[in-house]
Amino acid sequence: LAQRWVYKTPGAGGLCSLFCGDAQPLPKFPVGGRPLYAVKVSRAPNPTDINWRDAGRSTLEYVLRKAATIVALIVLLLGSYIMVFVFTKSSRKGQAAGRPAMGLNKEYVVSLTLTSLLPATAITIINVLLMLAARWFGEREVHLTKTGEAAAITWYMTVAMVLNGAV
Repeated sequence: LAQRWVYKTPGAGGLCSLFCGDAQPLPKFPVGGRPLYAVKVSRAPNPTDINWRDAGRSTLEYVLRKAATIVALIVLLLGSYIMVFVFTKSSRKGQAAGRPAMGLNKEYVVSLTLTSLLPATAITIINVLLMLAARWFGEREVHLTKTGEAAAITWYMTVAMVLNGAV
């Protein structure tokens, strides 16, 4: 019965007419002078969740800002891959060149430890930069709701850090 109440207008009998049956269907929305479409309503997001800053932005601006975010993260990932490759190459070269003829001395162990930490340190620093870039660019994208913005930033951070950690 409640559904009839939503889709009908009261008849001559007032609210009782909704249940008795003489209620009329809701009018259709006129398009070009002809009633074609029935009015349909959906629940709006909570006012505190609406991203008012981005209301009314164009589709072109939405696409350009999303593309800028993706390009920036790809550039940072490529920089990370190159940096880790160079550090790993130099680490292995240093380990091979500095190997003592007999036994292990203290200097060799220290240099081995330091050169082994270079790629891991580079990955850690790039992960921090990726998180900051994902947040900075994600906030500048066009999002209709705050929830959508938080989801996009989380997605960018997750994908970037997984790809960077896969190195």
